[in-house]
Amino acid sequence: EMTRALRRQAEHDLKAKAVLLLYDLRNSERQANLFQSAVLPQADQVVEATRAAYAAGSVPAVELLNSQRMRLESRLMSAELRGEREKLLAELEALWVEVP
Repeated sequence: EMTRALRRQAEHDLKAKAVLLLYDLRNSERQANLFQSAVLPQADQVVEATRAAYAAGSVPAVELLNSQRMRLESRLMSAELRGEREKLLAELEALWVEVP
């Protein structure tokens, strides 16, 4: 009886962990998609607009450098989000190996 109870508890724990991982995975995918579809294109547009304004002499070089820095930071964040998604996916796949 004790062995069955322990097994049921282990199965319950695995299911709970799977639910949490799925939630985190979906959230990570949502964030990565947002960066890919909105944030990165907008960062590109800001750099191009700032470059044009700099070429016209209406903004200083530091503004162009700041826009480029923000674009690089956006790309880094996007890569980190994709990496987090892959990590969560690997954890979820490893969890299925544990299922009895």
